[in-house]
Amino acid sequence: MGIRWVSVAVFSPPACISRKTSASGRCEATIASKTEDYIKYLTERVVAYMDTPPEVRKEQRILHKSTRMPWHVRWFGMIPLSIAIWWKRRRERKAQRQKTTPHDS
Repeated sequence: MGIRWVSVAVFSPPACISRKTSASGRCEATIASKTEDYIKYLTERVVAYMDTPPEVRKEQRILHKSTRMPWHVRWFGMIPLSIAIWWKRRRERKAQRQKTTPHDS
């Protein structure tokens, strides 16, 4: 059966460690090597997490939560802010027009 080669466009040389160059000159990485790299990355992350004391992890978690953007920005980006600015200007213009135009009573 053997290993299947899958053509993958790679932009950074370190990401393509185990590679085979095709006739077109593009880097073709094997799925097996990508899996090995990912498992190595995950293992390093788990070991670093386990080596960190629980108090430090808790402080890092609290710091991360305090610097995180509000939920509406994380979910919808800048759309809520742009709608809020538009709505505020709309109200201001409406109030300005009511001040300048006399009402018939």
